[in-house]
Amino acid sequence: MNFTNLSNTFTIFGNFAVFDEDNIGIINKLFSDCKITINNENNPNNKSGRYMQITDTNKHMTIFLRPNRIDVQLPGTVQENKKKLINDANDIYKAFYQMFEGSMATRIAVVASSFVFDDNNEALKELAERINLINGNMAEISLRINYLDNVLDENINMVLNINNIMIGASNTPNERRRAIMATFDINTANNFNDERFNLHELEPYFTKFYDIYLQKLKDLSNI
Repeated sequence: MNFTNLSNTFTIFGNFAVFDEDNIGIINKLFSDCKITINNENNPNNKSGRYMQITDTNKHMTIFLRPNRIDVQLPGTVQENKKKLINDANDIYKAFYQMFEGSMATRIAVVASSFVFDDNNEALKELAERINLINGNMAEISLRINYLDNVLDENINMVLNINNIMIGASNTPNERRRAIMATFDINTANNFNDERFNLHELEPYFTKFYDIYLQKLKDLSNI
């Protein structure tokens, strides 16, 4: 199966003064070419009840800023562009490092999603048979695997979710296609939340976590 990278999210957790008036002004200057909105949400992990969204439609980039976490969502790319992808994420966090006056992150996560078209369920049947799930007319799959490891002296979770999806705009159903989505979530364990990750030095973690994703995707493709 030949998977195509669809999206990549680089996340940090911590305590960030997102809605400080000075920081809002800095964000407006840093992302003057982007659409910036402040929205309400009902999220038990976000006690402020608000989040900021920065959208750059030209770069297909979206950033979500909450006082407890920041997500940088970047579009899918080919493996050869891995270095640029990570540099783009790292540059954004370097800018935030200056703005948040050296705030440290408590956790890091990289989430990467890839898909393979499966119009006739052939890839689904092949995957199911190869991992000895079932031998027959399989219609759908929803599989989650989580295993632990130690990377760069950090205990990490490596989570793989495999699901059936439909790709394409919902308002053009005739153009939508069946696919299998594989999402890898590599993150530092949540049982250790000391502030220890410098926002100016996230590149080694982003690179290592993304390399893990690429290798695991290759392993999945070769099952």
